[in-house]
Amino acid sequence: FRAPDPVRYPALDLAHRVMERGGLAGAAFNAAKERALDAFIDRRIGFTEMSDVVARVLDRLDAQMGHIDAPFDLDNVLQMDHLARCEADKVMAERQQ
Repeated sequence: FRAPDPVRYPALDLAHRVMERGGLAGAAFNAAKERALDAFIDRRIGFTEMSDVVARVLDRLDAQMGHIDAPFDLDNVLQMDHLARCEADKVMAERQQ
């Protein structure tokens, strides 16, 4: 086996980043990924753009201190899910401008 090429498979690096970051990063990753996948299925973004959308969402939410490090409970997971979906929509809208 060979190590996967991070340029060819950028989502693997994102997954490692999320695992290292911990907290609510997994909820943000999942929500952004789902929103990006919906956009891909609707042909609003390309396949290779999905990982970029997720990366931008993670960067933005991590920069907002306190969100990803909030206590791990159902309310915070649901709030992070909502925030990440909204942020993914913003990222994709900015790409179309």
